[in-house]
Amino acid sequence: MKEVFIFSGERQLEAGSHRHSLYIAHDVETAKEILCHQKYCLILIDLVAQPEKGMELARFIRGLPGHYLTPIVFLAENFQYERQAFHEIHCYDYLIKPICKEDIIQIIYLYLTRLFPEKKGEIMRFRIHGATYLVNIKDIIYMETMNRSVFVHMTAGKIIEVPYLKLQDCVKEHGDTFIQCHRSILVNRDYVRGIDGLRRRLELAGCPDRVEIGRTFEQKIRQEFEAW
Repeated sequence: MKEVFIFSGERQLEAGSHRHSLYIAHDVETAKEILCHQKYCLILIDLVAQPEKGMELARFIRGLPGHYLTPIVFLAENFQYERQAFHEIHCYDYLIKPICKEDIIQIIYLYLTRLFPEKKGEIMRFRIHGATYLVNIKDIIYMETMNRSVFVHMTAGKIIEVPYLKLQDCVKEHGDTFIQCHRSILVNRDYVRGIDGLRRRLELAGCPDRVEIGRTFEQKIRQEFEAW
């Protein structure tokens, strides 16, 4: 995952990749192509030169499975698109120009340190009814999909329902923490305390019920915890 993507119709900044952490695009089609194949931690969209193109790109981004939670910051010359930015795109900020170079650097630093305070993998972000929730990954025991929602089972018996979330996206983003034991269940490796091979169940710390191991995942689970 790279850090920052910038879309700007103004061409003072050179387009392309910069030091493997920043990508700048000046046209929508290039931006769409890059974002379809690469994830970024933060996206800045400049609405001054091409406001309609910028909003078009923002809507496209929110339709991408890998970017529907990515923080978007708009840079604009007036408040014309502010309502759409917040209510339709669910952006993180809408800033009015002129903004100097130092301000941009401060914005990027602020968002990256606030949203990813330690390791990126330690925080999961969930979008629920237009609001974004930050959850410490170490508090998640397992996640189960049901009726087009994912139910996040956490410590202390807390459960969060996240609509339209896909387990596949969680695996791609946090595969080092979670392992899939069933087509509808991801478990946090740190909470696995035992395996019932006969009944195909996993025993998880802090969870009174044992979760099911699907037949197609049985071998994978055995290999993962074969020392047990």
